[in-house]
Amino acid sequence: MPPLSNPRHEQFAQTRAGGATLVDAYEAAGFARHAGRAWTLGKRPEIAARIRELQEAAADASTVSAERVVRELARVGFADIRRLFTEDGRLKQIDELDDATAAAVASIEVIERPDGQGGIELVRKVKLLNKIDALNALGKHHGLFVERRVHGVEGDLAEFLRSLRGSSLPVTTDETRT
Repeated sequence: MPPLSNPRHEQFAQTRAGGATLVDAYEAAGFARHAGRAWTLGKRPEIAARIRELQEAAADASTVSAERVVRELARVGFADIRRLFTEDGRLKQIDELDDATAAAVASIEVIERPDGQGGIELVRKVKLLNKIDALNALGKHHGLFVERRVHGVEGDLAEFLRSLRGSSLPVTTDETRT
């Protein structure tokens, strides 16, 4: 269903779907606060349907699945820092970032400091999520890594096995492997 043609009705539906009360959504849409009118607007079939649609879309987006976890790990693991910048080297505004790049950003810190000429300079620090951790998790998920363990024998059992070396029993210890 496309957005409602009346922008105030669409705002009402969006706000209501986001969890606001009928009266708060009504007021957020630019109407004077009025409980009865808010209830009436919320019961209109096209508006009620739009609210349900928005709520279902939000529920679908918040569903956690193995596929979604792998997709999010891939966004972090394969993030390219160059996508944070414009062609002329300027840091993009947050609303200019594509979804994959934005998902890989852990934080953005903005610091104001004097520029030495009486003005203010903005310093922006961007921290990406840990690519190595994401790639390790992806590799394990896809079975790319094999964990190898070396088993050794120590103590009395090792001594016993060494004593068997001269016997007819075949025995191999770490000391005899080369």
